[in-house]
Amino acid sequence: MRIDPSNFNPIQYWAFGMQMVALNFQIPDIPLAINTAMFQQTRNCGFMLKPRSHWDVSDPLYQRFNPLSKDNESSCALLLSLDVGLLCLATKIFCPFHSSSTFL
Repeated sequence: MRIDPSNFNPIQYWAFGMQMVALNFQIPDIPLAINTAMFQQTRNCGFMLKPRSHWDVSDPLYQRFNPLSKDNESSCALLLSLDVGLLCLATKIFCPFHSSSTFL
């Protein structure tokens, strides 16, 4: 049972094809940043193809896949690459006009 407002890691849910993960958007932490990055990788549509074991009949794990299983044989790996952008804003406002008025 969870009693704190922290967010859980959404990567395991994205890896299993679940995009609707309930996160607390009032807590700006790493799991929320990961979830936002996963949406941005898909151009904010949130669609990711489910793992092959969910939809391919020829996959050996088809209908045997259990995301809650601790068995390493049935686990899926997720390769995550993030592009990080940095936006810098100036802390001073430079006025091109030299006036003594407080209104620009």
